[in-house]
Amino acid sequence: MGESIQELKEKLALACRVIINEGLTDRGKGHQCARVPGKDQIILPGHLHDVGRGLEGIAADDMVVIDFNGKVLEGKYPESMGEYYFYVAAFRRRPELQSALHIHPFYANLIGIAKQKLLPVSRDGCFFAEGVPIHEEFPLYVGEPALGDRLARKLGKHGKAVLHRAHGAFVVGRSIEECLLNAITLEKAAQYQVWASMLGRLRPFTKQQLKGFNTTYTQHIFAESFAYFANKVR
Repeated sequence: MGESIQELKEKLALACRVIINEGLTDRGKGHQCARVPGKDQIILPGHLHDVGRGLEGIAADDMVVIDFNGKVLEGKYPESMGEYYFYVAAFRRRPELQSALHIHPFYANLIGIAKQKLLPVSRDGCFFAEGVPIHEEFPLYVGEPALGDRLARKLGKHGKAVLHRAHGAFVVGRSIEECLLNAITLEKAAQYQVWASMLGRLRPFTKQQLKGFNTTYTQHIFAESFAYFANKVR
């Protein structure tokens, strides 16, 4: 039996606090969502910024449930966090996805601003050996369906993340745990690359070398990693 709505809300609140604790975003902005299993509905934080709050200290009762048109169906806030248009488009294009998030990560943003490729120069980078596309388009806010759809299209059929240049990252996963771990791995990969580039020429692993690298985690690794990061914010 799958997780209840309340269990998903509690797990999302934990994930959002991990986003802050791991330094994955700027000024408390960003959010993670989960699709309500079997429905065209999304659970995500209410619009906390309207009341002067960020993700710090977020709890399950700060979550709202919206439909794919953004209408709040459940929750104490009149509207959700913005930029859900990408989530809707990604869930429609890729039914296997169950979670997505948006962050403003410092190092991954540097990669996007410089229009550099994220390279397999570290273990974390190897998980993105297929590449992370960069979408370049104003406004630097995904406030309408068409832009959300273009970003989801840029993500591709198998991508884990897409960078909106000079804005932030959109990351996806088949579970809340996978999505969050993908985001943590993305920022760590970018951090290694930015710092290593200051020491000399980058030397990515070759395609031949990468044949022996599994670019996906197993489910028990997702669970173990999520527990580790979540225990730091409980």
